[in-house]
Amino acid sequence: MKLIIGVILGIVGLFVIGVLFVKIQDSKEASAKKEAKNGILYKKIIALDKKYEFKEELKDSFFIKERLYHINGTYFRRTNSQKYEDAEFAYSCFVKEVVLPNIGFFENLLQVEKYNKQLYSHYMEEYNQILLQATSKVEKDLCEQEKARPLILASFTIQLYYKYYNEYKERDYVFYSEEIQEAINEAKKINKSKSLIQQERALMSDKLRFQVLKRDNYTCQICGKGAKDGVELEVDHIIPVSKGGKTIIDNLQTLCQRCNRGKRDKMMYDNNCEENIYYENEKNCQDKDNICSSNLASNKNYNKSSAQNDLKRKIDCLMAPYRRLD
Repeated sequence: MKLIIGVILGIVGLFVIGVLFVKIQDSKEASAKKEAKNGILYKKIIALDKKYEFKEELKDSFFIKERLYHINGTYFRRTNSQKYEDAEFAYSCFVKEVVLPNIGFFENLLQVEKYNKQLYSHYMEEYNQILLQATSKVEKDLCEQEKARPLILASFTIQLYYKYYNEYKERDYVFYSEEIQEAINEAKKINKSKSLIQQERALMSDKLRFQVLKRDNYTCQICGKGAKDGVELEVDHIIPVSKGGKTIIDNLQTLCQRCNRGKRDKMMYDNNCEENIYYENEKNCQDKDNICSSNLASNKNYNKSSAQNDLKRKIDCLMAPYRRLD
């Protein structure tokens, strides 16, 4: 029994000695740190930090779709399993969803990074010279603690993820300053293109629209239906404005609303088809398949085998129009 009590007292005594030792060490470190802060070395580091005025991120956050994102943050984008490993899709998301609505923010970010990089090399030269004068670990740790840490490496992460059964698979794509600059250039091109498209569409006057409708005899140039058939007629760009088409009468045609919605911004013929082939319209066609098959069959330059092969492909020239030249 006395042996057990002796062992317990010994353990308690060691614990008390350990606690006292830790407190003494902490007290020594605190006093050494306080002494170092009052020393010349610490004052030199503080003066060095004031000498180099690094730019800070004035706009350290921005909003996308009512969500807040920070510099060097991550943009989460849900997708499918095919696009999950698609680096081009991640870059496209970065350009269109992140950079495009915040071009000014990212331009400012790169300017801050460039400015800080130029100063930081000179700052580190002087900092290392001061660090060589440190005589203790406490002084070195204090210098490291007070060292300036400006933004010198801008980055942004796009995380693609998708749900696989009950699990979420994710992959990160990190874009640095070079990719960010490329994304800014791409976003500016998109803005410029949108501006040109708006200007071109504004040239569509009521007079020009009437001239096109009258020239096309108020009938759709794809399905042949007119206002008497109960369809709503629209004036469409043969070469879409988004692909460089102009708002001139030779690049305009009359389409019904359904055909125009189906065509959207596609070209009127597929690059895989023979050039300068225009298919004649048949008014009795009821759907796209009938229209395509009847138009191909009616064209003398198209044999049956090539027509069948073309029907098997998903092509954009299902609705190539017959263009009146009168």
